[in-house]
Amino acid sequence: MLTIDGLVLPTPAALKMSYESVGRMETTADGALAADRLAVKRRVSLTWRGLGRTEAAQVLSALTDGVLLTVALPDPKAGAQASLTMILVSLDADLMTVESGGSPGCCRDITAVLRER
Repeated sequence: MLTIDGLVLPTPAALKMSYESVGRMETTADGALAADRLAVKRRVSLTWRGLGRTEAAQVLSALTDGVLLTVALPDPKAGAQASLTMILVSLDADLMTVESGGSPGCCRDITAVLRER
């Protein structure tokens, strides 16, 4: 189950979690690589497919209404549900149909990328 700020969203068709090392790397005078890792942050890619107008609006609103999002989702590393504070990195909505009068119909897919704060 996926929730954003307490709102239960439709189950995504795909959920990909990756882990990024945050810090700095530099090459020293002797050619060696020196790295300082400050943290490991989770990056989540979510994709919903074939959503109707109401569901698409719900997903898009949940992802864009706040700057910091409280996201509860399955975490494969923890082996359990995790609650994370995340920010929206990118959001794409691909419309499959446009109804007469210009209103959006159903969405082919919505893809969101979130990054742990």
